[in-house]
Amino acid sequence: MVVSWLPRGRAAKVMGIVMTAAVGAIYYSHYAQVRDKAVMRAGVERDKERLRNIRAQRRLAQSDVSPSSTQS
Repeated sequence: MVVSWLPRGRAAKVMGIVMTAAVGAIYYSHYAQVRDKAVMRAGVERDKERLRNIRAQRRLAQSDVSPSSTQS
């Protein structure tokens, strides 16, 4: 026996289209969130690496400067 509360004919087609669009929107939204999170995380990792490099360069520059050369 077919479920009697389901629409028939044109109404069933419209309902199917609307449900398909809703599921597609949910799937796209989830995919976009996952993608955006990965992109943002990659940006954070790049920033951390850049800051590490800057700090390392500053440490090298400070260690290259000897105290006797600054007391002239």
